[in-house]
Amino acid sequence: STSTSTSGPTNAALVAVKVIAKAKVRVNTGTTTALAKIGRMLPLSANSNSSTTYENEIAIIQAISRFHHPNIVTYYSIHLTQANVYIVQELADLGELTPSLFKFSSNTTNVFIETTITQHLLDMTSAIAFLHSLNIVHRDIKPSNFLVFTTDDNMGRRRIKLTDFDTCYTLTGDIEHDRHELFSKLIGTPLFLAPELLNPSSSTATTTNSSRTSSAPTTTTKQNFFTKTFKWKKGKTHSRPLASSSSLPPYIPFALDLWSLGVSLHYLLYGTYPFYADNEYSLLHQISTTQPTTPSPN
Repeated sequence: STSTSTSGPTNAALVAVKVIAKAKVRVNTGTTTALAKIGRMLPLSANSNSSTTYENEIAIIQAISRFHHPNIVTYYSIHLTQANVYIVQELADLGELTPSLFKFSSNTTNVFIETTITQHLLDMTSAIAFLHSLNIVHRDIKPSNFLVFTTDDNMGRRRIKLTDFDTCYTLTGDIEHDRHELFSKLIGTPLFLAPELLNPSSSTATTTNSSRTSSAPTTTTKQNFFTKTFKWKKGKTHSRPLASSSSLPPYIPFALDLWSLGVSLHYLLYGTYPFYADNEYSLLHQISTTQPTTPSPN
């Protein structure tokens, strides 16, 4: 396939390519549906009329890339072939955010370490606030979705940038519709789900492990926090009926990301999660019914 990009890295720059291997990438062609054309490249600066399996992620990338936010990963181009989607983005030389990277400082005094942590937290909150300013809820805030980059300021400073926008939801302004989309569908990573997503109800739940989460074994059990039998997979939609309006949680859509940020910070600071269990059922029950476990300060 052949394609060109009007904006991209310099010839000497290294890039990262996210490859989504999915043969069922489709586009709408009037009243019919056809496979995406080989070699098609989607623009980053304009809306696309395509409707693909990964339409949401592509649409979010197109919406945010034109702002060139310093704490959002830079995307250079998106290519579609019959079998794959290729997302070309800047390369994070230090990889995903970890506790050691979060607390790293070239000066090991407590004052400098605290300053570094504060700056890294500001990077993270800046990225989330930017999405929220565009009425976008990320829904999968976690350390592995933040990438770490070195900077050219000669001070050893790192910059943290947010990535992975396939789970995002853009608010429509219709509160009832947005509430349904956000609170009746379980999307994200179990360890970081907000408790308001787990409305108590008696049912049987069946899940499988999701990638990039805890190593808890797959199991089947009865718990009291789901209203429908479902299989858990990261990024998939698992619908469940909403409760009556009188028992609905307060409608604060951006709070979902703030809860996940809090869980992420707990892990980055302490190296442990505030909620953890051997399987997803017990984990989600803890989140919905108990207080977080925080280590005592040394």
